[in-house]
Amino acid sequence: MSFGALVEDVKGVPFQQVRYDFTNYVEFVIDLKYTRDLCLILERHLGPPLKPAGKEPSREARQYTDPLGGIEKNQVLYCSRQERAAQCVLLWPWADHDYVTVKIARLLESRRDEKAL
Repeated sequence: MSFGALVEDVKGVPFQQVRYDFTNYVEFVIDLKYTRDLCLILERHLGPPLKPAGKEPSREARQYTDPLGGIEKNQVLYCSRQERAAQCVLLWPWADHDYVTVKIARLLESRRDEKAL
């Protein structure tokens, strides 16, 4: 499925704030109560999480997320690699337990990074 279709489906989830809305990167904040709806959409597009909440991030998860600010144990990463790009979605729950920052990125693979992705 295309990156654009993923973003459009995810934008169907009510959000509190849009921070960025670029061609290959979208970031917004949702109320925690919509996380389940969002995860159902993400699993339909990308499959199960590469890094679920509560698990230590793998080397692969860190490689995908380093350009996006990294990933911690309490955060979630969905990721799918297609052709020469990866589609990644990070869920960063807030410390107040009320909101979640959602980062959606299409990471283009360069020849130099070919082994990393």
